[in-house]
Amino acid sequence: MFISSIIVKVNPGTAKEIEKEIKKMGALTSYGIHKDENIIIVAETEKLYEVKAICSQLMHNYKDVTGVFPTYLTSDNDELEEHMLEEEMEAH
Repeated sequence: MFISSIIVKVNPGTAKEIEKEIKKMGALTSYGIHKDENIIIVAETEKLYEVKAICSQLMHNYKDVTGVFPTYLTSDNDELEEHMLEEEMEAH
């Protein structure tokens, strides 16, 4: 399993509404709103590419999301390095 913390930057005044929508998405936990413009979430996924897909979905599906910033990524086992190498090789 991969665990990633993500900051979702939003337009002022829209964080509560967007946070409600995020809470409906699977694999995501909100840890609150910071300074009315940042939603702090944690994603738990089985595959590394799912973290990227979640970030893309957040960025493109909500008009008031102005940025999505993964800030931390880890794995509960040794899969992280293996997946990163696999994705690097697939990209080339």
